[in-house]
Amino acid sequence: MRVWMGMVLVLLVFSGCAYKNAPLTFSPYVPGASAMVIGKSVQKVYLKAVTDARQQRSIIASALNSAGQSTGYATSGTALDLWVYEGLKRGLEARGYEVVHAPVKEAKTLTVNIDEFFAQYNGALLSGENLTGTMQLTLHVKVGETTHTKRVAQSQSRWHKPITASEDFKPFLQKLMNDVLARAIYEVHSL
Repeated sequence: MRVWMGMVLVLLVFSGCAYKNAPLTFSPYVPGASAMVIGKSVQKVYLKAVTDARQQRSIIASALNSAGQSTGYATSGTALDLWVYEGLKRGLEARGYEVVHAPVKEAKTLTVNIDEFFAQYNGALLSGENLTGTMQLTLHVKVGETTHTKRVAQSQSRWHKPITASEDFKPFLQKLMNDVLARAIYEVHSL
């Protein structure tokens, strides 16, 4: 009986310390007030496609312990390509664009590839920036007969307390996504 009670106690202690993984869901992109234009849409854009071109689409973050061993990972419950598509649509409309659903002669045509999106926590770094993340989009913007290709990439890093659950990555990744999308909308607007 004592052995049984001891095993149950050990299991309770270790299960409380184990890494908890749940798919992350991200809030929709909301353009800042400074990016909004009031008035009638003058320009049109055809948002042709957003493609998730990452090699590893399911895992978006990983956590390493102080020995450099993997302690867990984070997955996304939000389809990243749909999140980017909806965010671009919302952001371009806020900038005064009319987003059309079919190619139109006077509209810019936008195709987007999601090339990279990943974060890593390194528990071996007790001070300094132990959480790093990168997101990269490739924008193909056709204006008339000319196609412009722009890469919008951003790396972020900061110190973070020990990560014990996939949910701990969410605020960091959400900020990274919002920052990259705001820059992508700016790049489309500048052409």
